[in-house]
Amino acid sequence: MQPILTGMDISKKYSHLVVEDTYVVWLKRVHRFIQFKEPAFFVFEQCMTGTDPQVIAGYCRKRYDLPAKEAARFVREIISETKKLTKAEVKVKIKKEIVNQNKVEAEDKIKAKAAEEKRKYYEHLCRIGGKTILFRYGDEVMEGVFRPLFEQFELIKVKAETKAKISGETGESIELFSRKDAWCIGINGVEVHSFPEEDWEHFHGAVYTELLNLLHGKKLEEWMGVFHAAAVVQEKKGRRDEGTLRRRDLETERLRDGEMEGLRDGEMEGLRDEEAGENQALIFLGESGAGKSTVAAILMAQGYRVLTDDFLPVGIPKNAVNNTPLIYPMPAAISVKKNAIPILLPWYPEMEEEAIFAAEEEEYETYLPLSGNAGDLSPIPAKAIFFIKYDPTVDFRLTRESNLERMNAFLKQSWIANNTAAAEAFLKWYFSLPVYSLVYSDAEKLINGLNSL
Repeated sequence: MQPILTGMDISKKYSHLVVEDTYVVWLKRVHRFIQFKEPAFFVFEQCMTGTDPQVIAGYCRKRYDLPAKEAARFVREIISETKKLTKAEVKVKIKKEIVNQNKVEAEDKIKAKAAEEKRKYYEHLCRIGGKTILFRYGDEVMEGVFRPLFEQFELIKVKAETKAKISGETGESIELFSRKDAWCIGINGVEVHSFPEEDWEHFHGAVYTELLNLLHGKKLEEWMGVFHAAAVVQEKKGRRDEGTLRRRDLETERLRDGEMEGLRDGEMEGLRDEEAGENQALIFLGESGAGKSTVAAILMAQGYRVLTDDFLPVGIPKNAVNNTPLIYPMPAAISVKKNAIPILLPWYPEMEEEAIFAAEEEEYETYLPLSGNAGDLSPIPAKAIFFIKYDPTVDFRLTRESNLERMNAFLKQSWIANNTAAAEAFLKWYFSLPVYSLVYSDAEKLINGLNSL
């Protein structure tokens, strides 16, 4: 059933999407997605309009043929839960405002002090797609963390004076540095963020966000959300030859017999890539260590282009009704953890030395440069979402899942912008995509299975 997006214009307190018999609601004040069925949604809707609880109970008695006591009890429960959410948000909001105010004051002091300090930067000029960006690291620690991610795009052979000229002409630079008890970000010579040293995760995310804004010419409010996920695209070259198409169909028939669960013939047909048409991205989510980066690396060796291996940004369409939210590439090198190196050796034998070195280190991480048209910054529509899991007892299993049942798991890996346009675009986008569970241990079967989609 096609989901129906309905925006309730009650001072834009909420929006909802009807999916089958479920109402998926976004509450603006708490920035939260919740699910209702009837008659709970009816009561919630009446509550949001400010209708008297006794009147609502009367409506429920007539509308759903409920006994008076049951209707009154049910209404009280829904109202109570709604109030809990509201009160919790008020406390959080006030706390955030205080923290933000303190942060602003602290940042002002930091900026004043920083203006007096002369910092030495390690500078690296990169050209990514059609964008030229000067990366400036305030110390070797910052350089060691972020430089390997974009090293393949460095203009290594450019002379120092030429680098200065190019960077001056583009005016695009990102400065990463640390001060006592703080991680800092500057954009084009202006400090824009400062994070406590214990808040490395948010600092790292802010670096990526600011870089995305530079690469794609966007502002923060133009992003629908960012997802902890990998994404790849199998770029089409036009109509395939008859032999290739036949091999694909034979592989699909084989997979239907036991490795793809819950997929009807029509769904399989819809999943096959068209003989010609628009490129579409596959999205892979999972808990840390599930193998998102490993799957991305394996597919890259098969000719797929990696859009991102960890940080997936999706933009708000200019018209959320008619346009589809698009994935924007984050072309950073693939982060490969120690345990994944042996899995990738058949496709990347040059990593043999990395494997030997990793064996001697308890914690080890290396980086795999992107291949193909790595610097292509063109946005791509999504084709499907896969929740992946590595299981040594399962060769390959692909199962269609319920979007509703998987929604909370998806949101755990997500940051959605807290505004009506973003929330409504997200609801429409998420429920327009098929969702699958993908369990694997056999890389070859993984490749064949995904190629057959």
